[in-house]
Amino acid sequence: MHVLHGGQHLERATDFQAFISQWSFSFFVLIFLGALLAIYFWGTRRLLLRSNRRSSGKIKKWAFGGSLAALLVALISPVDVYSNDLFFIHMIQHLLLVMVAAPLIRIASPIAEYLWGLPESIRRPIGNMLAKKGLIRVFLYGVTTPLVAWFLFAIVMWVWHVPGIYDMALRFKQLHDFEHLTMFFAGIVFWWPVLGSPVLFQQLAFPFRFLYLFLALMQNVILAAILTYSDTAIYQFYVDSPLHWGISATADQQLGGVLMWLVGSMMFAGVTIVLIYMWLERDHRRMLKKQLDMSLRKEYLVMFQKQAKRP
Repeated sequence: MHVLHGGQHLERATDFQAFISQWSFSFFVLIFLGALLAIYFWGTRRLLLRSNRRSSGKIKKWAFGGSLAALLVALISPVDVYSNDLFFIHMIQHLLLVMVAAPLIRIASPIAEYLWGLPESIRRPIGNMLAKKGLIRVFLYGVTTPLVAWFLFAIVMWVWHVPGIYDMALRFKQLHDFEHLTMFFAGIVFWWPVLGSPVLFQQLAFPFRFLYLFLALMQNVILAAILTYSDTAIYQFYVDSPLHWGISATADQQLGGVLMWLVGSMMFAGVTIVLIYMWLERDHRRMLKKQLDMSLRKEYLVMFQKQAKRP
């Protein structure tokens, strides 16, 4: 159970057992994700003890767990192993990083948990940098501004799909790891203005969130269409790959393009539907509050009039 990285290919797989038997137990990835989990739970425990609450939000906890699970599947499962040999598997890996793990981590918004999970000697300097004019806050404010976040996301996605750069990333593991890191970071930055708790600045108004997602959907469709409708394999590295399950390089690329097109579009559409529901729910709550306020005013007016009529 190992993975061949750095420009090498696996032996040809003919059945599902051959696929599921290959796992990438990267020491760095396991230590990194384990540290993320440990710091998060320690920080959550400390926050609960300080606030005397029984729960810090089940939705956020589930979102964090889902994000971590998506990262595990993307980075140590057979998905990571076969991403070097099959383009459509590589697209599944990218979708897990950008369309699953990144938005879930934004919904979880674990900044407070991570801060309180660190030793005080580390927490205080980082907290100072997150303060009003701190270095980290200034940086995050800059990259999560909607216009910057959108273009950063689009540029990262398109640059890593340039044939020469894409092939090079598959040949050099360190560059491949850097690709995944930048995609995950760009994904978090992209989802920042539309999902999760508003941090650093007020989130976009709902109509602008819809426009933001629609434009992102369009650039995703264009990139996916180029890959889907190409008659030849764009990425040379996959031309030399074994024909796993009899899939040719061109068919593999077209399947990957379809996955990017359909799954990516479904994710954007799904988030849009959730945002529409949130928008309607917010307006409904405001209307109920307004009606309640009007009812209370009327009751108060009636009571005042009755009091005024008394001798």
